[in-house]
This record gives sequence, C-alpha cells and structure tokens, in this order.
Amino acid sequence: MRNLVLLLLVTSCISGFASVVEQNMVKAAQAFIGCLGNREQACVAFDDADRTNWHYFPVELHERKGLCFNDMSSEQRLMAIGMMSTGLSNSGLRTALGIMSMEDEVHRIEHGKGRFHRHSGLYYLTIFGTPSLTSDWAWRVEGHHLSLNYTIRNGCLVSCTPAFFGANPKKVQNGTRNGYAVLGEHDDHAQQLLTLLAKNVAPLSEIPGDILTKAQTQVEVLEGGVTDLSDLQCEAVDRLVSSYLSIFPDSFSSLILDDQPDWDVAYVGQVELSVPHYYRVQSKGFLLEYCNSQPAAMHSHAVLRNAGLDFGSAH
Repeated sequence: MRNLVLLLLVTSCISGFASVVEQNMVKAAQAFIGCLGNREQACVAFDDADRTNWHYFPVELHERKGLCFNDMSSEQRLMAIGMMSTGLSNSGLRTALGIMSMEDEVHRIEHGKGRFHRHSGLYYLTIFGTPSLTSDWAWRVEGHHLSLNYTIRNGCLVSCTPAFFGANPKKVQNGTRNGYAVLGEHDDHAQQLLTLLAKNVAPLSEIPGDILTKAQTQVEVLEGGVTDLSDLQCEAVDRLVSSYLSIFPDSFSSLILDDQPDWDVAYVGQVELSVPHYYRVQSKGFLLEYCNSQPAAMHSHAVLRNAGLDFGSAH
C-alpha cells in the first residue's frame, strides 16, 4: 500500500500536478537563489557526492558545502528560514531554530574558550541540482546537532531523512533561558516509555558512546531489540514516535514510517533520564535512535532514518 501511495505521488508530480509541498519548496528555493550574488555560493550538482555525505559534528570536524548562515545577508537569511519552513511543521521549525540557538548558549557556558567555535549562524544551506517541478534536486540545512535532508525526484518529494536533532545542554541550567529544553517534549515521552519497558524488558548491557548508526549513508536493522510489547508499551512507543514525526508536516509521515509499524525496541541504562542512557525504536525500514551517554546526561543525539528511503535511495 505504501509503495502504491509513493508511486501515485511520483506519477502526479511527473504529470505536472505537484503537491503544495513541492510547489512551496521550489518557490522558496528559487527565491533564495534569486537573492544570491552568485548561484554557486549555495548550489552544487545533484549527483555531487556531498549530497549523501551528511553529519552532525561541528564544522571544524566536518566541512560543509553551501552557504553559511553567518555569511548571508539579512534578506538571504530570511529566505533560508523560509525555505526551512517548507520542510518542517511550525513546531519543527521552532525546534530546528532552537537547536541552532543552543550554540550561542554553549558559547556563553564555555565563555568562548571551548574546543570549537560556537555560533548560531554556523549552519549551511546547500541546494543540489536545479529546483523545479520536473527535475531531480535536493536540499540540506546542516551544522552541529542539526541535519535536515530533502530529496525530490521528478519534482516529487520522496525523502526527508536522515533527520538529526541534538541538544547540548539538554536543559539550560541558568541564565536568561534557564529551564529551556529544546527536545524536552520528546524526552518526556521517552521517559514514559522507558518506565513501562523497565517492568519486563531487560536493558542491553553496554551504553554506546553515540548512536550506533552515526552518520552512515545507509542503515540496516539493528539487532537485540524486543518485539513482544504490551498494549500500554505500544501506545507509549506511538506517542514517542509521533512526537518526532510532528517535527515535519503531517503529509511527510509516509516517507518516514511504515503503514502498520511492528515495533522493535531496545534501551540501555537506567530509566531516569538524568543519567546516561540509550534507546531505539525500529519497524521495518524505520529507525528512531537516541543516545545521551555523557556523564551528566546533558548532551543528547537523536536521529530518524528510513532504510529504504534515506536520500531517496529507493527511487
């Protein structure tokens, strides 16, 4: 059923009846390109190897192509945020901008003397190919703790993964934003799930240093999970997954999640989210993976993947 829906979407786009999503993405991309002094500032070929060379590390550890927000004019920055809004829900846009803003928070905490340069403008917008309602093209917004990847084939959106969301600090401890937790809603749902899992699901033995899939181009099913869940546990999984899916427009869900998910879950660590922990939720091609392994449990990494559709790989 899911493949049929995707086929119909692609067919409609080829026929010239692109959905509002694709129309808005193309308009926003063309508007952004239109305010550039040189198209090559932000645009590279669709088949450039960098399109699938994604990461969530700081720019000092992983150089990005595209135009840095710090180097944009006010007009360009507004157009870039407008483009982001076409691929995110309202709450998702707040989440993405919140993650970017946390770099300024870390700069404050580290008094500007940390290992990496921290600034909310150290994020890059890259457009791969030529945006249109009939072409293959893609775009990405990426920097430390944020990676948004969208792939359009024949003018039709076919993928919005990998999608990475991180937080450091997970919750601001002082200052003007004391108490702010950019991924707080998702953590609340995770706490509810882990509390239920602890009743009859044994945790895995070792807390990994990061998400296991890291920044791999493609992922496969991870072993060691549990599928025999109670109705309450399944409902808690649904709520957690839905909270992450809500970062995107409702119509994007079919690009990320199976029609009838058969949950496979695993976790490591204690139930309390104030100590290091790891969890993942899988269903066929879908993967939600989360790790918060540093001693104070204040540095979280979360990623959404689809083994069959990341970067539009099935098309």
